Amino acid sequence: MSFPPEIVRIRKWSAHDRDSILMLRNHPGIRAQSIDEREIDQREHYGWFDRVLHDPNFIGYVADS
Repeated sequence: MSFPPEIVRIRKWSAHDRDSILMLRNHPGIRAQSIDEREIDQREHYGWFDRVLHDPNFIGYVADS
């Protein structure tokens, strides 16, 4: 059986990715592998995300399929 390959695109993240990154960060499987296993609230995440989004020394990437 042959399946077409999944196309995955890597791109720099944008403000539109803020909520999906929070959702991934708070997933129980991700939290279990994190140094800080607590659930991050929206306010804390938005503050962190906005800081790193505008930090010229930081580049975040996401994978889209």
